Amino acid sequence: MVYRFHFCLSRHVLFLVSFNGNRACDRRLKILVDHGYLKRRKILYGIPYLYYLSTNGMRLIHVKTKEENIRIDQIHHDIVLLDSLPLLIGKYQFSLSSMTTERELHIEDGFGVRKHHPDLVFQKDNESYAIEIELNLKTKSRLLKNIEDNYLHYDYQIWVVPLTQIKIQNILKESLEKYDNVEVVLLESFMS
Repeated sequence: MVYRFHFCLSRHVLFLVSFNGNRACDRRLKILVDHGYLKRRKILYGIPYLYYLSTNGMRLIHVKTKEENIRIDQIHHDIVLLDSLPLLIGKYQFSLSSMTTERELHIEDGFGVRKHHPDLVFQKDNESYAIEIELNLKTKSRLLKNIEDNYLHYDYQIWVVPLTQIKIQNILKESLEKYDNVEVVLLESFMS
């Protein structure tokens, strides 16, 4: 699970792996760090330790061994995605096993020009859903291109946007005239 999301905080591991409690989760994480399968680092002030796979951990699960590259500009986005996941699962009634992460979608692409993928994709009742966490405004053309790509590849697309991002919300609402599979969810509705 940690590999699927690049990194996790301990609270995310607790949810993703369904440990009985914080202490059991923390003990397991410590064992994995001590034995060299996970690494743990504090990268940004105010954010707890990030846990990610070491090259030994990657070998253990039989994935390409390459030092994990955690992008500082993506940390907040990825934490919001992981924090929203239990609420998304509750609202849309999907399972972790029916879900594919953006990282896994890029791996499936193989070599070539990197293309846009949603943050998460899941299957439910033979229909595909794309989930996008959009925290920062992109150019209108890029955002519209992503909406169109999702429209062409998925039955539904769910955009999770902060209340403060009025411009993103407006672009998404405009797109409803052309694309009928867009749903906008306010991030704050998950976090309250």
